[in-house]
Amino acid sequence: MLSIRNRFFGPILIILVLCAKSEAATDATEKTLRALQFVDVLEGWAVGDDGVILHSVDGGIHWEHQKSGTTASLRSLHFIDPTTGWAVGSLEKPTRSIGVLLFTQDSGRTWKIQSHDNLPGLNFIRFWADGTGVAAGQNTLWCPSGLHATRDNGKTWISLPGSGSSPVIAADFKDAKNGILLRADGQIDSLREGQLLPAEYDPLKGKRAQAVKLIDRQAFAVGEGDLILRSSDSGGLRWGYLTNPTLKKASPDVDWRSLAQSGNHLWVAGSPGSIVLHSPDLGKNWEVQRLQLSTPLRALHFFDENFGWAVGEFGCIHKTVDGGKTWKAMTPRKRPAVLIHSESDEGIRYELVTQFAKVEGYRTAILRKTTAQKASCEWEAWNYAGGHGWENRTTPLTEREAVLALRTWQPDVTIQQDASESLNPADGIWKDAYEKAFDPTAYPEQLDLLNLKPWAPWRHFHRETGSKVFALDPHCQEFSERLQGSAWEYVEEAYSAANQQRPLEGSCKLQMQWSRGENPSPRDLLDGLPHHAETRMNLENLVTSEKTVLSKQLFRERQIIQTVASQTNSFANPDSLVVQVKPLLSKMPAGLAARSCFNLGHQMASQGQWPQAKEIFQIVLRDYPEDPLALEALRWMIQYHSSSECRRRVEIQNHMIQEQIKAETLVASQDTNRFVQQRDVSLIRRAEDNRNWHMPALELMKKFPTLNSSTQTDPSLEICLAAAQRNLGEIDQATKYMQKLVSELPKGRSELRALKGVDPWKDILLSELWLMNRADGLGNPKLVGVARRAAARPKLDGIFDDECWKDVVPLKLKPVQAQGISSGCATLRVRFDSDFLYLAMECPHDEGKPIPKLSRRTRDMNLQGQDRVALFFDLDRDYQTFFRFEFDARGAVRDDCWGDSTWNPKWFVAMNSDESHWRAEIAIPLVELTNDSSLPGKIWAFNVIRTKKSGEKEAWSLRNGKEPELVDLGLLQFLEQPQPK
Repeated sequence: MLSIRNRFFGPILIILVLCAKSEAATDATEKTLRALQFVDVLEGWAVGDDGVILHSVDGGIHWEHQKSGTTASLRSLHFIDPTTGWAVGSLEKPTRSIGVLLFTQDSGRTWKIQSHDNLPGLNFIRFWADGTGVAAGQNTLWCPSGLHATRDNGKTWISLPGSGSSPVIAADFKDAKNGILLRADGQIDSLREGQLLPAEYDPLKGKRAQAVKLIDRQAFAVGEGDLILRSSDSGGLRWGYLTNPTLKKASPDVDWRSLAQSGNHLWVAGSPGSIVLHSPDLGKNWEVQRLQLSTPLRALHFFDENFGWAVGEFGCIHKTVDGGKTWKAMTPRKRPAVLIHSESDEGIRYELVTQFAKVEGYRTAILRKTTAQKASCEWEAWNYAGGHGWENRTTPLTEREAVLALRTWQPDVTIQQDASESLNPADGIWKDAYEKAFDPTAYPEQLDLLNLKPWAPWRHFHRETGSKVFALDPHCQEFSERLQGSAWEYVEEAYSAANQQRPLEGSCKLQMQWSRGENPSPRDLLDGLPHHAETRMNLENLVTSEKTVLSKQLFRERQIIQTVASQTNSFANPDSLVVQVKPLLSKMPAGLAARSCFNLGHQMASQGQWPQAKEIFQIVLRDYPEDPLALEALRWMIQYHSSSECRRRVEIQNHMIQEQIKAETLVASQDTNRFVQQRDVSLIRRAEDNRNWHMPALELMKKFPTLNSSTQTDPSLEICLAAAQRNLGEIDQATKYMQKLVSELPKGRSELRALKGVDPWKDILLSELWLMNRADGLGNPKLVGVARRAAARPKLDGIFDDECWKDVVPLKLKPVQAQGISSGCATLRVRFDSDFLYLAMECPHDEGKPIPKLSRRTRDMNLQGQDRVALFFDLDRDYQTFFRFEFDARGAVRDDCWGDSTWNPKWFVAMNSDESHWRAEIAIPLVELTNDSSLPGKIWAFNVIRTKKSGEKEAWSLRNGKEPELVDLGLLQFLEQPQPK
């Protein structure tokens, strides 16, 4: 479709278009649209997920797809004239965010990737006619500000100085040296003549601004919970709240995500998408404009005071020609058939999403509670699996929010994905929310002020947790012509993208909790329900009969590979596995073979078959080096060979230790049947064994530049490399390497001290330099705890009255996203001797009353939904691989090594409780963790995290109160001398 720019015909065509009979356009896309711009009242572009770029030359009535050449989520675009424009976005990976910058000089008929992987993930772009431009997004170790500038139309970029607390999610600029940046953690920064300054404003009370407009000296920002801010005369340096009495009681239900401006007019939109807030006088007065829509809007654009457009979930597009007094849908009405709710740390079951969306064609949305750090990767995986609407939360769902979600998304079916019995919706909020969402007298402000409608889904399902009378199997393992395989197989990459282990079980059955219909045993999710075009996609039959035969053959080949993997145990010869797999891969196209091989390696790694996984990843690296998965295979292998935890795991797994067991009584009389079994070991201590394990990490790291098209280094791998050097005893080389990394940082050494807590990788670098030279002067940004040798061994009874616990300074946990130390938080004491690591955990009761102890304990029990504690030990400080020990208030336990739950160490827990606290006294044999039992002088990376039943968390080591991750581990120092008085 050609652009229309003839000066004579242009006005006539505008009149013809506006006077023509207005009809909704055909369905343009199913993907979420996140940004749009019109250069006149006729021609404009919209961008969104999966690299979608849409172009219209008739005012948004009809749209054409333009090829972007990427699958990135495009978040922003800017045209400086009708032919020249840019679009930016990101590809999210488990350890990094990859920036994508697209450029066109012919109105989008051809888009060129101007920068791919040379910048981190991008959320904003702006250019000026002189060739200068700015881009903003993810902040990294080498670009802590998250802000980049160019003077040559985007050919080359420099990172601007300054430090940001988190990624930039939105921005606006007057010119390349003056602008406003909104960050993911709620921080607002002002760029003044090239200098990045923190803005001044009253506390936002947990809310964050998500859209901003800079208008000369004034600025406006909007965000969560009806947040509206105004900077009256400082250009965004000082902010105050702007009163908006329009929504009254409904204010907490609003999440503003977009802000548009023309003249003195402001428009604000977000979730729910049923209203647009309008001010004709720059925020002095407000009015509500109504849309025939409920699903969230993501972006607004107004060309002038009359012509405007709004876009959002499911590719919806709305238009106004009278300043928003009336809005008309340019696309068919869409809503999800299925709404999934998940708050579990175990993550999303992506095979369900793929089966419903990609196989059966139902639009699917999710309410997901996870951290802001994890949300980007989980969203990328959700999008890959076929999901549509995504709403991320950081707090547990309340009844009011559940009612709002049902009225906003209007699903036919809901699924409570979390399988824990404590989260059973029959005992939770969903049953009440079902009744109240349909009741016009319940939360009436959502109907009257937000323009929503009462809504009641037909059915509610829950993950099956045991033997039920009826359980529905979504058939995720059956062959699908569209997928050329099964949903279960298809989502292996989604689990990898989310940095989440795919569950070992091959089915995910659903138990129907209640239904408005009369069918107690539906054959599938929506069996017998009315079918709506607005909930189901128009899936074309993309597979011809010839391709179907081929795909089924390939499916059988891949099934054989999976069978080979399932029959391979941990002690099988990796070479024999390669011999079986390679002939099967040779029958597949290269791309499919690389994917099948990588998926197999990922599956074996998740099952603890690491030597076998390594050989499979070697095939990807050696035979398919051009495939993007080769880089991910290389990343896993570097982490694997850098890790002393993995080395110890494999030593024990492969019987490199000749095990002899002797029993020693260690438990008090109330638990007389329990004995501590200590491994008396004969260790293989040859230096070449250690060298043979860790040297491949250094050799593999040399291949990284050849597979990585980015000019950026990867800090996660750099830290791994330094850990490998230390494990090899090359301390001087590790020191020089860390000093080199610090010298490459944008800030000088004299300024680094002020940047502590901003970037976790920078904190790791500084802490390592501090450990190497504590007189350096830079200081240590990480928390340091001390464990001293116990003079006498404790008896495990959970009472803490042993001599070894006296005078121990406890490690005090702090609540996540709160300041200071609460008196009601948990504490941990740590001791050690030549054989064991001892820990004493004391936690106030979560719900104010004791929890009965388990009568019987088994390995790797389900702790989800319980008041539980996780201990993380990273012995070589690579901040990638770890040992994790978990226990809850009942006495249930589970453990894993780098996510491998088949690791089953011997460790011992004694529980006790009184009216105010529950306590756990723990002994972990050192031989399970390391072959070096001489702990004095050692320093491990360490953290302890408590998760309450409500989902609230406490942790010992936190960074700015944020949800703790592996990079936020503190340091645990082992000392020989007793506690000083």
